[in-house]
Amino acid sequence: MRLHRHVQVQYNGFPLRDAADAQSTLQYFIEDLYSGSNLKQVEILKGSQSTLYGYLFMGSLISIGNTDLEPERSLGYELGVEQALLGDVLKVGLTWFRTEFDNLIIYDGFANRYANANEAVALGLETYLKLMPRPWLRLDLAYTYTDSNYRNEDEDQWIPKEYQPRNKVSGLLTVNLPRDLTVSLRALWQDEKIAPLYTPTWSQVRWEEPSVVTFDAALSWTFLKEYQAYVRVENLLDEDYTESAHVMPGRSVFGGVRLIF
Repeated sequence: MRLHRHVQVQYNGFPLRDAADAQSTLQYFIEDLYSGSNLKQVEILKGSQSTLYGYLFMGSLISIGNTDLEPERSLGYELGVEQALLGDVLKVGLTWFRTEFDNLIIYDGFANRYANANEAVALGLETYLKLMPRPWLRLDLAYTYTDSNYRNEDEDQWIPKEYQPRNKVSGLLTVNLPRDLTVSLRALWQDEKIAPLYTPTWSQVRWEEPSVVTFDAALSWTFLKEYQAYVRVENLLDEDYTESAHVMPGRSVFGGVRLIF
């Protein structure tokens, strides 16, 4: 069972088409190309799955794939420590990382396609804490700091990577109740992200998407040793927010039965 609050999403001021309409429009556009003189473009569309996917916008076919992409290469370094305290009651960990990329594959939000950045560097810290003061009670906390930048030419300035929050904090509280009941509450905070967008006058802007806190909750019951009934609520507080410039669903409720084997 699913309960959703649907919101009409717009892209650049135009309502998004449904899947069937988009597919038929794309098919018509490809057939129209066959009847014209632009056969080379049609052969690319037919010969490469990566460029077949796209959509018709303002009379032009926008393809997500890119046949000119170069392979992405990376070299990463990690240094971490993990320590258990008070037996198994408390565990903490800290990891420093740095990853260097050549030909990093990025999504160009202005051109609406994948592309290569000449070089990129991502560095940061990951830390976590696991606390289990009672056999039936557990708390997991995690924090990640990531500074990710790229540039297209050696002499260019470094550009912060899009859709990447610099700070992220998450927490999960799990309680095992009598009669095989389990309750959990999850919280996630992430700070601002950069999303490339167009203004109504078609100017390019790097929009700073606001930070957001979301909560999820779940309840499960195990019965007959092999079955588990569950109810899960996402976006518990019905927060209005966007993810990578897309409107996210409001409060959503899911339920079902799992077979455990």
